[in-house]
Amino acid sequence: EYLGVFKQDSIWIMVPGETSPVTGLNTYVPVRRVGGIGCVANSSIVEINGNLIFLAEDGVYAFNGQSSTKIS
Repeated sequence: EYLGVFKQDSIWIMVPGETSPVTGLNTYVPVRRVGGIGCVANSSIVEINGNLIFLAEDGVYAFNGQSSTKIS
């Protein structure tokens, strides 16, 4: 639903904020969803059954938009 930003050690979601009165464009607020786990290979992120599967430093994880779970 929201744009996800995968960093090496965390996952952030960009949540819509207010509209800028100067430009008229929407602003977005970064909200950290997961800390301590992130993606180490950009090409490893795939969507399977509504989850984002990605490669972290210590294995493969699934991210459901709220939290991540180690799957291997």
